[in-house]
Formats: sequence, C-alpha cells, structure tokens
Amino acid sequence: MTIEWKISDTTDRSCDYCVLRYGTVEDGNPLVLLAKIYRANDTLCISFTVPDEKHWRRWRQLACDDLNTLSTQFDDMSALWAHIKNKSDKRPQKDQLLHWEWVNVTPVVHRAFWSRAETLAAPKLFTIYFKPENDADNDDLPVAHFGAASNNVFPVEFLTTDTVLRMKLVQQLNYYFGELPSSRRMEDTEQITEYQQYHCTTAANAYGDMHWLYHLTQVQCQKPLGLFKRLKQKLLNQQ
Repeated sequence: MTIEWKISDTTDRSCDYCVLRYGTVEDGNPLVLLAKIYRANDTLCISFTVPDEKHWRRWRQLACDDLNTLSTQFDDMSALWAHIKNKSDKRPQKDQLLHWEWVNVTPVVHRAFWSRAETLAAPKLFTIYFKPENDADNDDLPVAHFGAASNNVFPVEFLTTDTVLRMKLVQQLNYYFGELPSSRRMEDTEQITEYQQYHCTTAANAYGDMHWLYHLTQVQCQKPLGLFKRLKQKLLNQQ
C-alpha cells in the first residue's frame, strides 16, 4: 500500500507541520526554506515556498523523491507522520542535502506539579529569591515558599504582590514544575525534589534573577545572606 501525497498551493497553519530545507551544513551558509509538509487526514500535502522554475526544479524533485520513498515504506499514515516527526528531531547531517524540521503549532500542555496556597505551614522545602544579576546594592527578596508535596503537587505560597515578579515567578514554576519534568519524564514530586535540590547547587542557580534555596531542617526560612554572591564569585575564580 502506498500512502497518498500531493502538491498543495497553501499550508494548513492550524496543525503541526514539517519544514523542509536544503543546503549543505559544512559550508556554513544558512539552509534555504524549500517547502512545508503537513497532514490532511490520510494524505500528505507539500507546499513549496520556491517557484516552479528551472533553478529550483532539481530541489523540488529531490523533495518529491523523498516523499515517494517515505510513502512506500509505511502502510499507516499515523506511523509515517510519527516517523517524519522523529526524523525532524535529529540534527542535520553533513552529507545530507535535505533537512527536516518539525514545527509545533498546537501548544503543548504540560502537567502542573504545583498549586497556589494562601499560607504555608512549616517546614519549608524550597524558597525562591529575587535578585537581579547585576544588582549589588539590594538584598535578596524572597518571593515564594514551597512546602512538601501532597498528592503529587507542591503547595506554593506567593510572598510578593508585585505583578512583574509574580509573572516571573509563574514562568519559573511552569518550567521547573511543568515543562522540565515532562521533557525529562519525571513522574512524581520525589524525582522533581531531587532535581531541584541539585539545581540549587548549579551555576544556573547563581545567574539570572530568580534563585532557589533548599532547606535541610529549617523550620523557619532563614535569609541566605550573600549565598548567591559567594557562589557566583567562586565560579568566576575557577575560570
């Protein structure tokens, strides 16, 4: 069985699609956008971004040859589409002329491992501090406390009413308690806690303006005076 494909004049921008570029990686020049490929039910559609003129016909034919080969290798469109996505995730090879690049249009919804809590009972598990990277005059400002997870969710107490800081805080939470666990296939808060303990000791935690502190046995949060400044200085001295 051969899966059908066709040349289309338009691209369905409401669904995920694949970008096809051509060129060689070795010469250092940017790859040229050749076509967009998307799925329309049980048919593959390719929409060329270069005209049907003599200069471009070789590249258009190479793209069609690629689709011809792929369409004969699979009996099921879902399997073929999954193969194209996997093919697109790989880095371009030096000996390749055509390069596949997957584009996500549909937003990815990650599971959230945190929820807002009005007040947080002791002991605290983590605290996030705000301090701009180049600000040496002001102290670290605590913006959130985290408690031990319950039912696989971390309770989070916001300590600031500043709108901008809250936006930054939510971005941190959605990444470390949503996007990152999903990408690393963490399935419970115990794994996330272990990773965040590690994150507290890394260079990444010393830079930027949001800094994490893990509490070992503290019942009350104690301010880590100069903690991040000392860690950053230690890293600079090692360079």
